[in-house]
Amino acid sequence: MELFTLFTLLLGFIGVIANTMLIFVIIIRTPSHMKFYSIILLASACCDLICLVGMMASVTKWPPSPEEFIVGTACIMEMHGVCAQESVSLCAYIFGVQELMYSATSALLCLSFAYRFRAIESSSGKGYNQFWIIGAVSMIFINSPLIPLYHHALTLKDPLLEEYRGRSGHNALTIMQYADPFTLWLVNYSMMSSLVPFLACLKLRKMTLA
Repeated sequence: MELFTLFTLLLGFIGVIANTMLIFVIIIRTPSHMKFYSIILLASACCDLICLVGMMASVTKWPPSPEEFIVGTACIMEMHGVCAQESVSLCAYIFGVQELMYSATSALLCLSFAYRFRAIESSSGKGYNQFWIIGAVSMIFINSPLIPLYHHALTLKDPLLEEYRGRSGHNALTIMQYADPFTLWLVNYSMMSSLVPFLACLKLRKMTLA
């Protein structure tokens, strides 16, 4: 087992233990007055746990040199996890799950800040816009098609894959074709679906501390 794979698995294992302990503590130690907030935290921990398991199952590795990593208008990724022993298709699905969990965690983080802001506003007698909670939760369901969409994007046929496979000797390969309009839209959308809630968190944090 090469060093990169070993390091990824070790990092993921530590994260899995930490999140499992957090979930256990939330379930058995949450005070009744923090029940709703603990649900948000529990959901966030579960998303993080799923993402870590996916990371350990796929062990996505970029080629070591830039000329191999980016070939023309495409980006080649090597899969070194257990999913590679089953099929590249499974690895592509797992990668999509990871991307979904990134946006879900960001949305839940935004929801946690919105809940804290709500608590402060309620105690001072001010109103609160339920849009933040509805929007954050809905985003998780809206983004669920990211899983099959990433599978489609990563498993597109490209002669560059066969060329790289012949040079590297590695069979479990996926490719991100940035010249492909669908792939370009998908990557930008998934990035924005994580970035927008994160920026909203910064705004909510500022409003909470004001």
